[in-house]
Amino acid sequence: VEYRLQDADAAADETADEAGVPLGLGVYTKQNIGGSAYIQPLCTWSEEVGVSQLLWDEDSQPVPIERVHRVLDPDLVYVSERQMGGGMGMGNPHGEHGEDCYDLSDVPLSDGVRLVVR
Repeated sequence: VEYRLQDADAAADETADEAGVPLGLGVYTKQNIGGSAYIQPLCTWSEEVGVSQLLWDEDSQPVPIERVHRVLDPDLVYVSERQMGGGMGMGNPHGEHGEDCYDLSDVPLSDGVRLVVR
């Protein structure tokens, strides 16, 4: 999804990005059984890979579902897994722990989308 990075009076306005409200990229999720749905922000690890390798931004707080700006076409989002920590090492000695990786290369994004690099 694209979501508004900040609460704004333009919250109900479908053209919020045109009004200058910056947008982020995230995943609609519900981690806890019985818990409320929310948006988990996404980030990339390099400007060079851009939206082709987006990961959960674990440094960001969950975003309320009410800040969704636009739901992206799921047929154009490619989801894969990669080894956590970039492969085997201290935190993943056998390489068995994976994390979701999202490729939005084929998705037309709104002009106001800001990519977070961590």
